[in-house]
Amino acid sequence: MSLANRFSTLAQARWLRWLLMVALVMLYIGWLTHVITADRPLDFYVYYMAAETIARGDSPYTISDPAWDALASDLGITNYTRPYRYPPYTAALLTLFRPLGPRGTMVMWVIANAAAMIGGAWLLAQALGNGWWLPVSLAALLLFVPPLATLLAGQVNGLLFFCLALALWGMTRQREEWLGVSLALGTALKVIPLALVLYLFWRRRWRAGLIATGVLLILTLACLPVVGWESLADYGRKAIFLGRPDAVYTSPPNQTITAVLGRALPATPTLALAGGRWLGLLLVILTAILCWPVGDAARWMPLEFGLIVAALQLIPPFTWYHQLVLLLIPLLIVANRLWAARQWGWLALLAALFALTDIHGLAWHYLAARRWLTSFPFLLGLTLWGLSGWLLVQRKWHAAS
Repeated sequence: MSLANRFSTLAQARWLRWLLMVALVMLYIGWLTHVITADRPLDFYVYYMAAETIARGDSPYTISDPAWDALASDLGITNYTRPYRYPPYTAALLTLFRPLGPRGTMVMWVIANAAAMIGGAWLLAQALGNGWWLPVSLAALLLFVPPLATLLAGQVNGLLFFCLALALWGMTRQREEWLGVSLALGTALKVIPLALVLYLFWRRRWRAGLIATGVLLILTLACLPVVGWESLADYGRKAIFLGRPDAVYTSPPNQTITAVLGRALPATPTLALAGGRWLGLLLVILTAILCWPVGDAARWMPLEFGLIVAALQLIPPFTWYHQLVLLLIPLLIVANRLWAARQWGWLALLAALFALTDIHGLAWHYLAARRWLTSFPFLLGLTLWGLSGWLLVQRKWHAAS
């Protein structure tokens, strides 16, 4: 390619990325206007009520349903649910914003999550080499419906997405401090990134793993004066049970192995639960095998990172649709590798599943009676896990031979 053509391509990419950035900002401004005026963020108010519970000297993990309802009434909150299933750090953080009130804090929260998702898309592109991957990453975020669902629910997934994207960036740039800190912050928001902290030790990224462990310890000590030993102990005792591991959530927004089996076997939920557990265990074992160190570890780690993120969406008892914003991470990693290998057929399959996942988000209410049409987001996650594993096997086999 001539120098003139190179500059033309660069300018075109720059023009496109700014166009996509403006489109994203406009979309999120319009969407957040609806979310805020309609007062829709159901899950955010769970975080806020947990913060208020802690501030009043109670535990959000043991508070009774009548007391929870009375608290909501006292705060003037009508759109809420229960229970608070998350680590205590988020609730401790939100106690700092109590002077804003529930609604003022909600506005700040959803704006922060929207900005975090845009920042996460930018970091993903940087981790993949920038260039045309920045407009691709921005376009994927713009066209994907789960990010809008996470803003509608007032969920924490935007901040979690940013943390994982920052971790991937740190991994590819050999910035161990950013890798460790970002995974610690992600684990503080939701427990599932803890698997990636363990992966750092598995892959002998000792410095990053120790930094993540140290930051988690510092966060725990920092929030201890706010939440108290009792709430920390309550979370330790009840964390597993808050996840309802013995339940089968078959509603279409749930996209895990157990949920899909429950929809396929509605008359035998016990079989679906047992099948989900065994298949989940199998997925854990296969993921660990696929991440087995071979050759130059740094070459495979982004694919392994994406593989683990995809697996973490499939294994738990529930992964609600709004959580699928995290699938953008393995999606972009796999697409990057498939593009380099000119695997157009697999790219077309991913594009189709991406579109079907969007259709699910827009129309699942109308598809509930047709169970076979309600698991396409699960198929996207499973396909990303499978393609990540296939690409890893190919490259590691070639490196070992």
